[in-house]
Amino acid sequence: MDDKKKRKKRSGSSDNWLTTYGDMVTLLLTFFVLLFSFSNINETKWRELVFAFTGGTSGGKIIPTDGNGNADATPPPMPTPTPKVTPSETPAESKSPTPTQTPKPTPTVRFPDNIDEIYNGIIGFVKDFELETKVEVNKTDFEIIIRFTDNVMFESGRAELKPEFHGVLNAFANILDRFEQEIEMIRIEGHTDNRPINTWQFPSNWELSTARAVTVLRYLIEEKGFSPLKISAVGYGEYHPVDTNDTAEGRARNRRVDFVITRSANITTTPED
Repeated sequence: MDDKKKRKKRSGSSDNWLTTYGDMVTLLLTFFVLLFSFSNINETKWRELVFAFTGGTSGGKIIPTDGNGNADATPPPMPTPTPKVTPSETPAESKSPTPTQTPKPTPTVRFPDNIDEIYNGIIGFVKDFELETKVEVNKTDFEIIIRFTDNVMFESGRAELKPEFHGVLNAFANILDRFEQEIEMIRIEGHTDNRPINTWQFPSNWELSTARAVTVLRYLIEEKGFSPLKISAVGYGEYHPVDTNDTAEGRARNRRVDFVITRSANITTTPED
């Protein structure tokens, strides 16, 4: 009797491993089914799934499924980016019309009409002092040149004005002063011939020609009250001849003091057509 009970207990306990085995087989089958399902996932669906978990700074997205755990075949619509409008893409009708540019006025230089009055006044001065053989007067569109030969003003090799020339220079200065408003600049130029000079006072013709021009300039400023802003002096030596230096007559013409008078110009503006 006891032996039968023992045999029944052994046989009942020996069937318990089947339950454990069945559970293990079921789990293994489930695991392999899952592996198989993952191995056949669509690449597009996989990217959508990844994007659902890592989809940007705005947080995750929910991917709709078909009820079996598979992602819906229709992906959600992507947001349409708003195009940026640049100035070049602005519609033509929104552009303001370009204003018509006003043409810039063209400056017009107009010299005073009374330049002939200055010229005629100087010619009258030359005739009054009977200087026709010693003074030349030339006129261009821009300036008047009055040439005094050196023997009228100076002794040979000297830079002091002759005393008898003071009256002549005073009368000439009065003519210039009368047209002071019309005269822009008076340039006094000293010239010599090509014969060299070498003294303690004038080592070369540069010094002699410059000293003579400065002597006349200082006389007009200090004795006649000319403005230093409208008068200048320069010496050219023998390097600006007006005649040949091969003859006595030519050298006499080259030894001179020139007054170059530049007339003022009135600047007006007129619009272009």
